Amino acid sequence: MKRKSTTAAFTTLALAVLLALLGQPSRAQDSGATLGKKVEEVSKNIKVLNGMPADQIIPTMEFYEASLNVGCEFCHAPGGLDKDDLKQKEVTRKMILMVRALNKENFGGRSEVTCYTCHRGSIEPVETPPAVGADYKFPNPDMPNEAPANKPLPGPPPGEVLDTYLKGLGGLAALNKVSTRVVKATLTESAGRGDGLTLELVSKGPDKDLSFLHTSIGDTIRVRNGDVGWEHNVFGVIRDVRGGEIDELKIKWDTLYFATHLKEMLSNLDSKQAKLDGMDVYEVSGLAWNHMPVVLSFGKGTGNLLRLVYFDQNDNGHSKIQVDFSDYRSVEGTRFPFHWTVAWALGYQSIRVDQFQQNVPVDDSRFVRPALAARGNGN
Repeated sequence: MKRKSTTAAFTTLALAVLLALLGQPSRAQDSGATLGKKVEEVSKNIKVLNGMPADQIIPTMEFYEASLNVGCEFCHAPGGLDKDDLKQKEVTRKMILMVRALNKENFGGRSEVTCYTCHRGSIEPVETPPAVGADYKFPNPDMPNEAPANKPLPGPPPGEVLDTYLKGLGGLAALNKVSTRVVKATLTESAGRGDGLTLELVSKGPDKDLSFLHTSIGDTIRVRNGDVGWEHNVFGVIRDVRGGEIDELKIKWDTLYFATHLKEMLSNLDSKQAKLDGMDVYEVSGLAWNHMPVVLSFGKGTGNLLRLVYFDQNDNGHSKIQVDFSDYRSVEGTRFPFHWTVAWALGYQSIRVDQFQQNVPVDDSRFVRPALAARGNGN
């Protein structure tokens, strides 16, 4: 059975959203406005996902990919995502209905059971428990009430931790003097695939961001202009960035104003002391825009943001995206991490900054959406 096939195909699909940054691969989708619409209104041949918000189709497809460790071509015939040429698509439809029924009849409709519950990254469901290894420690029947693990110690007030982070980047006054930021980087993908790809991130205050990923088979461009956005993928298809994707772009691509917007972005904040790769950190958790779970780990001594974890919602539940930051450097009165490692269900990416510029001219035309392209296919 065919999995993620060629290097080029994997790179194309896995990199379109990458990063702090990273998540859903680009697919040929509709290019009209879809905010508030259902998936069957914007895609062809929808049979079991009817009623799902259109903006969830891409993260949902990625969730299926990660759960079975396959690529789009496992279910979708080449040359037409809406075709029913492959039997795997019909089997998948039946599995979706089965999982929905299980959750509806046993868990009140909550997504307690998903594809990953049984498949665990394999095309075939896992039926047999693994052998018990020699290092396994059986529970002691004579000590049923063994002492629980130590509870984490509370950290400083979350607002204080966020203020320390902002101060370490140069402070609000210094960042307010920066009107544009252009970051150019080299990207290496998991297992060495995609080595040498170039990435450009552009931020222009107060709410314009774009990412430009150059590959050997084409370019992927993602743009956010306020609360709207669009994407041009390697196949030349242009589509609107929809619904929750806008919020994700604010977290992933805003290299300039992320720190200054954290307090207004996050709610339900909590803080605790923790360890991250042996280092003492303050871990701040909360909800971004009251719906996206986020966990941020800050160095106890430096205040630097060392790890960002957020959970992207899809029709099955949530997918975890993790971004690690390192190599902080002082440039023109501000500080910035020159190395990121982005990990999600389908792999990871290493981003090394090569060039960092601030207050350089950035033409507003770079954030203007091109004309609509042809409507894409469905699932």
